[in-house]
Amino acid sequence: MSKRKIFADLHIHRNYPGNDSSRSPEEICLLAKHRGIGALTILSHDTMAGVAESEATAKKHGLIFHSGVEISSQAGEHEIHLLGYNIDADSRELSEALAGISCIRLNRIREACKNIARVHDLHIDPEDVFALAAGVPRERLAEIDLTQLLVTQAALKMTLVNAGCLPDPLQMSYRAFRKAYDRVVNANTLPPKKTILLSRSIELIRQAGGKSVAAHLAAKKRPRTMPSKAELYEWRDLGMDGIEVHYPLHDDATVHELLNIATDCGFIVTGGSDDHGSFKPEGVEMGTVGLTREEYEIFLAALAE
Repeated sequence: MSKRKIFADLHIHRNYPGNDSSRSPEEICLLAKHRGIGALTILSHDTMAGVAESEATAKKHGLIFHSGVEISSQAGEHEIHLLGYNIDADSRELSEALAGISCIRLNRIREACKNIARVHDLHIDPEDVFALAAGVPRERLAEIDLTQLLVTQAALKMTLVNAGCLPDPLQMSYRAFRKAYDRVVNANTLPPKKTILLSRSIELIRQAGGKSVAAHLAAKKRPRTMPSKAELYEWRDLGMDGIEVHYPLHDDATVHELLNIATDCGFIVTGGSDDHGSFKPEGVEMGTVGLTREEYEIFLAALAE
């Protein structure tokens, strides 16, 4: 991927209560300042929890903040991670739609731990996964309200790494680590997660005053397929506003292809690192992928439409 001077990283994950990263909003904002990032979005999967804190922290450090959420959505055979930008964090309809996913995800992790033990004879305690997600020692897990803890696959992955059930991702290539990970965590061991129909996710984001953007379309691992142009046109007609073009797993050819699609469909173009801190050590750090200042100005104009 060609060298670009990044001004806006619009896809960064945070720690508890979002539970999809080892980094706190304070750590994220300090790193953003160090890397010369001027605008950012700190978001979580399927929850708006923590948005107010993230926004206050960003403003304290003089950073431009765009509220966001990443909603697990389904469109036909495609699982789409739909990013909502500049949404009202107090939207009742959005909050109600996301409610209950936390408990479902907790049970999903419990079942995954049982299945991994049964299939691979690798034993980890789901409470260790929950403690890692909450950012507390195991002995303090009783202090956490588990009904408010949204546990993602990232916490399961790092618990497996910490327990020696998976190799250290920093000591091997991304491809080699994914092969080892997919051998253990796959459709045979990890139950499917609850998703929302893409059309409904688009509607919820629009009702909350935001813009909807499909994330990392060309970075799927299972299967590694990108939606067809016809499907993207269909999603545009449903009201989807944009696509994430600049992403760590999108090479130059993919970026070029996605930019052409964005032009044809009239999509907003976004980009971000998808930083998860140590929860995704095989990934890239925030501020290394995103939008240039010129691209960010175009993004801002599109948000205002």
